[in-house]
Amino acid sequence: MKKRGQITHEIYFIMMEVFIALAVAFFLFKYVNLVVEDTTLERTILSRDLAFLSNTVYSAPGNLVYTYQSSANLSMFDYAFTKDPNSKESQLRVLQQGVAAISYPFSLNTLFARDIGKSDKHTVFSPQEIIFQKEEQEIKVKKELIPHLEGAVCPIISTKTDTLNQKILLDPGKDYTNPGANNLILSLIEHQINLDISMEIKRLLQQKFPNVEFTRENTKANLTERLTKINSENANIILSIHTGNYSPTKINTFKIYYNFKSTKKEPIQKLACFISNEISEQTDLKTTTLPLEIETLPDLDSRRILTHSNLIQLYLEVGNIQAPANNNHLLDYPEISKAIKDAIELYHR
Repeated sequence: MKKRGQITHEIYFIMMEVFIALAVAFFLFKYVNLVVEDTTLERTILSRDLAFLSNTVYSAPGNLVYTYQSSANLSMFDYAFTKDPNSKESQLRVLQQGVAAISYPFSLNTLFARDIGKSDKHTVFSPQEIIFQKEEQEIKVKKELIPHLEGAVCPIISTKTDTLNQKILLDPGKDYTNPGANNLILSLIEHQINLDISMEIKRLLQQKFPNVEFTRENTKANLTERLTKINSENANIILSIHTGNYSPTKINTFKIYYNFKSTKKEPIQKLACFISNEISEQTDLKTTTLPLEIETLPDLDSRRILTHSNLIQLYLEVGNIQAPANNNHLLDYPEISKAIKDAIELYHR
């Protein structure tokens, strides 16, 4: 009996030792996992690295595009360029779900083309690399270089100008003798919506661009008269405003045309690219930019207004007039006008 009790006692000790060993192994495993999963050091290094890089890119002379890559797994985190709500200083925040963000201050709030911290616009989500694009003392950060103009990045050329001395000519397409397309259900007529959009662009631009003119300010001015105005105004920028007329009505694209043989192709492409970017950012319209060989167009094609090869001139087809009410941006044309206005201001910075 004494021997059996001794054996039972030893078994209890062995079981206890096994239990303790398993418990230690479990907690050790959890600890190792926590150490492995703890990204504090990694996020701290990235926050400082990117903040210093922002300052360096901003301080560099001229325009540039820089691709940031790291031996760390960048795609584990999101990267937000924001304002601290208390200090109002700019901060680079490295974000990871379930843990507190790690922040580090960088440069000035004027670093970016728009006020930062208003939305996700300046947050780069799970990138493989981060693109810094600097132009005219402004920086954009993005996950990838977004293709525009058949895959070209917006031309990095200087177009900074005193806006008070710039003349912008807005050309509202059609007139009442040739009213263009219409949408009877929504009471939209092309010649009127073209004029409405042009007038709204002028209203928005007037504070910085006091010299904005029209090729027509009423409902009557045919193509010949508008061309005469274009020839005589000596404008720095000319925008012809039109609408598309497509069936099926689900097609609704903002199209930008320019003269392929223009002698000012780079500034034209830059302005077109800025307009495309702003329309994409501020509306849900898809955009496309197309060069045209004007000589190949039919005689009555309204895009023949792009006939001058020595002018900075764009033909903007601002949406499909036949689109249904739930997808017709012409019903909210101030949104389109504001995007165009913002692009023009960016072009001149």
